[in-house]
Amino acid sequence: MILVDDVGGVFPSINHSPWFGVTLADFVMPYFLFGVGVSVGLVFKKVPNRVDATKKVLLRTIKLFVLGVLLQGGYFHGSHDLTYGVNVRKIRWLGMLQRISLGYLFASMSEIWLVDNSAVESIMAFVKKYHFQWLVLYFSGLILS
Repeated sequence: MILVDDVGGVFPSINHSPWFGVTLADFVMPYFLFGVGVSVGLVFKKVPNRVDATKKVLLRTIKLFVLGVLLQGGYFHGSHDLTYGVNVRKIRWLGMLQRISLGYLFASMSEIWLVDNSAVESIMAFVKKYHFQWLVLYFSGLILS
């Protein structure tokens, strides 16, 4: 995103599209969310203690959310503005890092609490195993968009 934000004026093919079309910048957030989802699926496949895993997920979500607010939330006013402190009008509560942290929270909680990690024998058993996660994915997509 640093490349897209800073170089978008020089190379228009990697700038955000104003109304239609797809550019490189439009793929950054989905690829980050895909990476988060794959890592969650691998890490929480076999969880020995669900409560401890939930505590770790909540702590990591809070850290990512606060880091996103600090980075995008009006604390850095730019090189041409020499003021300091928090500009409440510029705080961005749902920036990209905050949305990724909420996606991580939804995916992790559904993997920890909703998935039965017994053996999968057939395709229908696989679909049945993850049917709650499809519902969480659908509703979290509605909330985050």
